[in-house]
Amino acid sequence: MIKAVVFDCFGVLVREGWFAFLDTYFADDPNKHQQAVDGMSRMGSGLMGHDEFIAYLAELAGISYQATEDILTDNPPNENLFNYIEKSLKPHYKLAILSNAGADRTVQLFGAHRAGLFDAVVLSHLVGTVKPDPEIYRITAQKLGVTVGECLFIDDLQRYCDAALNVGMQAIVHDGSTSVTIAKIEEQLHA
Repeated sequence: MIKAVVFDCFGVLVREGWFAFLDTYFADDPNKHQQAVDGMSRMGSGLMGHDEFIAYLAELAGISYQATEDILTDNPPNENLFNYIEKSLKPHYKLAILSNAGADRTVQLFGAHRAGLFDAVVLSHLVGTVKPDPEIYRITAQKLGVTVGECLFIDDLQRYCDAALNVGMQAIVHDGSTSVTIAKIEEQLHA
């Protein structure tokens, strides 16, 4: 029985500026693309600070710090998903955010009211591990006071959903269509 619903942040709860940045500046340069991805991993693991990461990407792309930050922070909230979370999920389930993030920007991204909908926020840089490490999924369930088997995880990346499945969570890949994802969540919750 599902008692908790866990959401990825970037690509699910908000639009992902990171992928737009990679496509714009590194689509034709596999080496720089990999360097950018490695930098993101270092930041997500807490080995590089947020400001240091922005400066690193700006230098790699050959653009200003401000231009880099503007692209990366273009993350408007998924309004329809937040409405569903507040009206349909919050009254009945524990809620969490699980993100490979290098800084806590939940209030900045969502606003205080929406950030307050979540019972736990698990950010990779704070717990010292990143998805798809099985430990980060276990930490999330523990913070919610449930077992991994009582969690439903939603992410936009298949490999992170596969890792959740491997530790015993149920998982749904968000393919960009909020209405489809909501229908899948409802199906899982009422199965």
